[in-house]
Amino acid sequence: MDNFLDLLGLLGLLGLLGLLGLLGLLGLLGLLSLYSNSIAQAAAQALCVLLREPACVLNTVDLSGNDLTEDDAKDLCNALESNQNLTCLDLRMNQIEKDSDSLKDIDTIVRQNELDMRR
Repeated sequence: MDNFLDLLGLLGLLGLLGLLGLLGLLGLLGLLSLYSNSIAQAAAQALCVLLREPACVLNTVDLSGNDLTEDDAKDLCNALESNQNLTCLDLRMNQIEKDSDSLKDIDTIVRQNELDMRR
């Protein structure tokens, strides 16, 4: 593989998310940046599956600039209800209203995870 794009072309975005998820579950990946990758709804849902896993050790996920919608934010919020490790989730520059209830709930969950980690 010459670069990341070769890997992405070989695996496809869902396959890449699966690989990254496996690394996260194995404790080998704490940060995942998908900034401005135009991830599809299916990829966002795959990420939600990963975040629901109790063994997922991802602590930072950057999904900014991906045209995510309010429905995607709701799915992420539901996934985070069982996640205790994520302390930073960047959802800037998406199609989600800044005063969205889902964003407020996500913020509450992520802040609580951060407080719990400090204890």
